Amino acid sequence: MSSSQLKSGLSGRILAILDWSGMSQTKLSKLLGVPQATLNRRIREADNDLFQHVPDLLHMFPDVNPSWLWSNDGPMLRADVTLPTGLCEDEVTLLTHYRNSPPEGKAALQAAGAALAKAKSSKAVE
Repeated sequence: MSSSQLKSGLSGRILAILDWSGMSQTKLSKLLGVPQATLNRRIREADNDLFQHVPDLLHMFPDVNPSWLWSNDGPMLRADVTLPTGLCEDEVTLLTHYRNSPPEGKAALQAAGAALAKAKSSKAVE
């Protein structure tokens, strides 16, 4: 059973987002600018101070349904979020991480992909 299934309320929904995205509480605390111990305590104790982070979480995770995050209404992901069919679980995870990456991370991955494609095409010519 995942940690998100053990918690209800906003704490559980935040843990579900972390499970879904593969992000650690440590990384989330850094992105929110909150000491890790403070965030961990707020999640553990289902502290109402977690609500101040909802706008930031929605910005960090644009695929998350705002109604679900605020009040557990509806599905976790927005209805317009679709993933390509035929992907294995690892590919879905990679795509999800890519979607949640900052622009500089996406640019670095695109550059790496272009370099790999170029290397592959030059070997095919030989």
